[in-house]
Amino acid sequence: MTTILVVDDEPAMVGMLAALLGDDGHHIVTAYDGEVALRRHAEERPDLVILDRRLPRMSGDDVVRTIRGSSNTPILMLTGEKGSEERARLWHQMLAIHMQQQYVIGVIAGVPQPVVARDKLMNLPTQGFYNWDPGAFFGIYRPETFWFK
Repeated sequence: MTTILVVDDEPAMVGMLAALLGDDGHHIVTAYDGEVALRRHAEERPDLVILDRRLPRMSGDDVVRTIRGSSNTPILMLTGEKGSEERARLWHQMLAIHMQQQYVIGVIAGVPQPVVARDKLMNLPTQGFYNWDPGAFFGIYRPETFWFK
């Protein structure tokens, strides 16, 4: 069973995500601020963290940095940021955090096309073919042959 840590300071959001994911058979752990999120992460060792960026006591950004100091748990960050400058800053911050997990699978018009994958995912191709279909990078390589270390 997959354990998911849901962190948001809005109880309605936590409840909705917990209900949806719980109905799919996942074990849900919840937290409403950054400090409790770190405690729950250490205690429960979740397979995924869904994290609001704006939290009381400790920001989502600080929670990510702390988790990344000791774990490679995948983190899905929720944010209501609307400005393009702020989104660009967040994108660069995410790339810096996940840089060791990024590699290039192809080049289009002289521009590398990065794919971010967990470093424990094995049997990924080193080069790929570009296609407009979603998932085309992996689709022709039979993803059922990938495995985790």
